Amino acid sequence: MKYSLIFLLTILLFACNNERKSDFDFEKDFGMYTMMINELDFQSFYLEEQINYEISELKLKNQLDNETKIIDSITKIYTNKIDEILTELNSDLVNETDNPSKDQKILKGYEKGNNYFFEGDSLSNKAKSYKAVTKEYRNELIKYFEHPLYIKRVQASLSMQNTRDRYGTETEYINYLFRDTPLIAIIVQLKSMKRNSLEFQQQLLRKKPVANNAKNNSVLGENSIRYFLLI
Repeated sequence: MKYSLIFLLTILLFACNNERKSDFDFEKDFGMYTMMINELDFQSFYLEEQINYEISELKLKNQLDNETKIIDSITKIYTNKIDEILTELNSDLVNETDNPSKDQKILKGYEKGNNYFFEGDSLSNKAKSYKAVTKEYRNELIKYFEHPLYIKRVQASLSMQNTRDRYGTETEYINYLFRDTPLIAIIVQLKSMKRNSLEFQQQLLRKKPVANNAKNNSVLGENSIRYFLLI
């Protein structure tokens, strides 16, 4: 499904050539977002493949400890939640290749993101659920990091703390990220958070003895696939 979305975004980049100047300006950003989504999907796919390989090696060598199982479980819960949100946000897009101008309007619009994350001035139940899952994941994950630098990175990447907008007004972090934000930018943000969580999991796996072998075995295959995607 994610490759269908990438294909759709590429089509939409060249659509609506007779639109007003604001649409031309958006198309420039649209191309950037398309490349970011492509790269984020690529990174997440190979992070998941490497994580699965390393865990399977630990199982074979009877070295799979409880810590690794817990980290894998909580990361899957979090990334599955993000995938669930993305599926719902993308639900109207992948079947609209025959009408790219309509899909482009959805992707650059605020309506779908606002309807998903908000009910009037408050967070929707779906937004509250995502916020709760993120906070629970963050609080559990930092237990396995020892260095303050890594802990701060996890806390910043998975923050759900209130923040201040450009006017100095305190606001919900989800409100700051997603209210009146183009749908395509919301997609990029969610995919970035998924990629970050997989990076955290792999970083913790690197402490295990099997990790170096997995890293060496994956380099050639990854580079070959990247070359294939680029040509």
